[in-house]
Amino acid sequence: MGIALLFTKYYFLFLIITSVFLSAGFITYRLLPVRKDPSGNYTVLFYSMLLGLILCVTVFSLIRTAGHSVNILFLITAVLLLYRYYSKKDFETEGLLKYLWLFLKKNFPLLIISTLIFFSYEAVWFLKSGTFHFVIPFVDYVDMYNISQVITQTGQENNKYLLSNYYYEAFHGISPYHYFELWLNGFFSTVLPVPGIATLMLFVYPLFYVTSYFGLLAIWEHYGKVTCFKAALSFVILFTGGMYFEFYNRYELLKWYGGLVGNIAHVWGKKSAVLYPFVIASFLFFIKGKNVPATFLLLCTSIVTIGVMPGISGGIFLFLLLNKWHKTYTREDIKFLYLLFFIFFIAFVGIYVLWGNKNAESLGFGQIISDFFSAFDTSLLKTLFFRMFFSELRLLIIFSPYLLFIVIVLFKRSNITYEKIKVFRNILILLLLIFAIGSITGTIASINLFSGGQFFTYLIPLLIIYIMLVFTAWQSNITLSKNSRIVYINVLIFLFFVGCAIYNITNNIRLQGHYKEQSLNLYSETYLKDITTYLNSHELNPLGVCFMGNEDIKNYPLNAYGLTGLTFSGMSIKLTNQFNAVSNLSIFDLDIDTNTSFNKSLFKSFEFYNFIKQQKATNSYISTDQSKSDFINEHSIDYALVYRDGLLPEALKERVATSYFDSISGQSFIVFNK
Repeated sequence: MGIALLFTKYYFLFLIITSVFLSAGFITYRLLPVRKDPSGNYTVLFYSMLLGLILCVTVFSLIRTAGHSVNILFLITAVLLLYRYYSKKDFETEGLLKYLWLFLKKNFPLLIISTLIFFSYEAVWFLKSGTFHFVIPFVDYVDMYNISQVITQTGQENNKYLLSNYYYEAFHGISPYHYFELWLNGFFSTVLPVPGIATLMLFVYPLFYVTSYFGLLAIWEHYGKVTCFKAALSFVILFTGGMYFEFYNRYELLKWYGGLVGNIAHVWGKKSAVLYPFVIASFLFFIKGKNVPATFLLLCTSIVTIGVMPGISGGIFLFLLLNKWHKTYTREDIKFLYLLFFIFFIAFVGIYVLWGNKNAESLGFGQIISDFFSAFDTSLLKTLFFRMFFSELRLLIIFSPYLLFIVIVLFKRSNITYEKIKVFRNILILLLLIFAIGSITGTIASINLFSGGQFFTYLIPLLIIYIMLVFTAWQSNITLSKNSRIVYINVLIFLFFVGCAIYNITNNIRLQGHYKEQSLNLYSETYLKDITTYLNSHELNPLGVCFMGNEDIKNYPLNAYGLTGLTFSGMSIKLTNQFNAVSNLSIFDLDIDTNTSFNKSLFKSFEFYNFIKQQKATNSYISTDQSKSDFINEHSIDYALVYRDGLLPEALKERVATSYFDSISGQSFIVFNK
């Protein structure tokens, strides 16, 4: 199949998927027995898409896990909201299909344009011409694909033990992570005849872009008519993010902080795209004066990703305590929100206590606290202070032009009415509290967890969406003035915003192009085509093994990121129709430092470590090389990846039935005879 035909096939499939989600969400929205204030077309469009996504992920994850999923919190909190806002007369069933048809017919042109633009943006980086049409994505998204397939196939919602979930029940149990987009991808890869890595890159992330775009249109609609100019402008403004320039790398303070730009489609920030629809919906409710649903939706981001949970929950709680000062909520609202917050927190903690992994060697919360206090001294306190201070300072520098704009709009003369500005100021107070808690949590967590700083960085979409919200309100309230100075200032602000968004788009394109070029140089096209075709056409055990070469072992990064990478080796086999993964049998050849709790816990979760542990417990262990053969025989392994200069145990060389060699990477794909 040619590249043009493949692009067309996948695009129309994406268009159908979006239409189905929109339809399911629209029907759900109409059936909700709650009062629906008159909402414009784009607002209903946005609500419908978001409801469709939540409905799909919640139902699918609860089915696959037999109810043991963090997404059960969507149901618990939804029941509380329905209890508060239940209205039997608003249960709309009459003419449902007729209204659905008219709704889809009215919005179909916009649906085609938006889906085509966002699908094309991702397809450019994932598809290519030639004899093999797929490109291996950036490593983070290969990991996302891996986790999505493991949780879907095993029904175990954890990201820590991965392939061990297939081999050992001791590693079953849920653990916190960001599963929303992963369950969505698991659903697509289950019901569609498309490789799971393709559904992630071409369907999942573009769906969040499309939904977020509809959310921007809903915000425009709140302030007035949505013109073609505003609709076109929204495609650009959606890429708003921090301004990061190459010369920042000259300064230690700003070095390596390109990821803080955080725009929705950035190669490093795409994982945060799932937050955009929820945060946009929350802010939309705030500006509509529906403060309880707004707070509920913001709290729901803690279900979507654990990365925002401490900041969001802590910030909301402090915001509720300060209500006498900012007066956002009524007395009845406060009582209900305290109840909602209490039940949500108890349920959140409860599911991880009841259904969490009970393995004594796993890295638990108690161990993290213990390590923190054992390492606590004056120098650590100084380190924590500077980590927190500099992370916030970096954020201020990268977003400084936008923050200056916000100060001008909210605290200087503006065309925006006082009531609107009051809402924006209250949201800003909430954000400051959220970022303060997130910063403290991220700083402390980074001592034990290599990704602990993400408790802060995952909050960046909230700031970006707030900036877009203020810009939208400002742009909607611009009036013609006889004062030429004001006109010039307004034009300059508008050009600045558009220019920054365009810069971010071009920066995204440059980075995506860079990583695509790197990916194309990992393996030869012939090798990828041959092994993908072989795996697609033969019924092999999808779980294989890999052997590292001496050079790989010598130069392998033994930091936390490197160790995490060992949990999933073999990027060359990720482009197949079914999920394939390999267990690394060379882990004992690496000089891994297991003194830190994280490294120790991770190493003890490896499949091969636990296999040898079992052998030693039964006195059947002979040698590591023999255990490699035993692992392959006992688990009916059909294939192996042998990296450059890697050696198969002698006993396995006689079993090689088929092999493919890649001249670029030096990797060999080997199939064993039965």
